[in-house]
Amino acid sequence: MNAEDMTLARRLLMELYAAYYPSMYFKNLEAMSLKRSTRNASFSRAWLKHIHRLARPKVRDGFSKKSAFLESLFDICQPIREKELADFDQIPRPLCLDQIKERLLARDFSTLMRFLHALKKLVDQRQYFKKGTTPDKYLKQLDDMLEQFLLQHMHSYWLHVDDVRSSK
Repeated sequence: MNAEDMTLARRLLMELYAAYYPSMYFKNLEAMSLKRSTRNASFSRAWLKHIHRLARPKVRDGFSKKSAFLESLFDICQPIREKELADFDQIPRPLCLDQIKERLLARDFSTLMRFLHALKKLVDQRQYFKKGTTPDKYLKQLDDMLEQFLLQHMHSYWLHVDDVRSSK
């Protein structure tokens, strides 16, 4: 990928990361699968959100916040019921924004089209979720941002490519 394409790819990736909630949900595989983070041995944001959701009714029942949190944490350590969590296991080869970023920094994409194809694969994971679920909603937002960026910035890029081709 040449320098102009790399700059455009970095800008597009930055725009997708700027969509805070969707990018946090699909930032890395740990957030997607709600697994405990191995890097800093703390719970991911998705885990904490799930624990707090379970603790709210217990606080209403008279538990202190700390007791409700610890009780919910204990419940989390039990086998998880599938209905409560988004099912990322059904995605054959899940893709996240951090993987795409690492491939971009390692110059693993030979063309801008391969980079865009990887982003489209990320957004196409939407087919594995039921309509209206949180992952579906956030992937839709990322898809809309991707389309908007392509319409704004890539149109001029394609005109520039056509000018270069016609001058040869």
